[in-house]
Amino acid sequence: MGGTNEAIADYNDDGIMQFGSWNSSDSTLSWLHGIVPLPADYLRSFKMDFIQFDGDWSSPPGTDNKNWTFVKGEADGFQLFFGTPLTVDQMEALGFDITLVGVEDETNTIPSEYNLEQNYPNPFNPSTTIKFSIPENSTVELTVYNQLGEFIQTLVNEEKSAGSYEITFNAQNLSSGVYFYQIKANNFVSTKKLVLLK
Repeated sequence: MGGTNEAIADYNDDGIMQFGSWNSSDSTLSWLHGIVPLPADYLRSFKMDFIQFDGDWSSPPGTDNKNWTFVKGEADGFQLFFGTPLTVDQMEALGFDITLVGVEDETNTIPSEYNLEQNYPNPFNPSTTIKFSIPENSTVELTVYNQLGEFIQTLVNEEKSAGSYEITFNAQNLSSGVYFYQIKANNFVSTKKLVLLK
């Protein structure tokens, strides 16, 4: 696995990523620090020690360390924690091989390019869905204009992580006609037409 952090080094050393380890001699728990990626073979390689508390639950924190005992050292899928997927920039900064970015894997697809899709349904009344994709963290602005180029509404105006998104545009208060929606994200700009028929 490409990369230079503590978890990746542990995995590359012996094919095992020991996320959490229990030391029964002094009743302490140690764990990997920083970003811990989930390997493709996590069912075999991802390890953590599971412990249970056998003491008095009303005791103040830190007073019953000796009442913790080891249960097992195998993750069975129910104890795994999932967070926000890494962006392409974050992956590259950690030293990951990003040549396969944009290829669908078991959990997710990171877009390989910016894209604004045609809304659907189109024509619509009164709501329609607009989808867009960004391959990296971007400040995204998605706005709607009438056919005279006059501003109608801002649908998105915020920082977004790499991924695919869909937005619902409700034109209940607008009259029938041709409208345009435009996305701006980093240096990417795209405009498409939508038709409201009431």
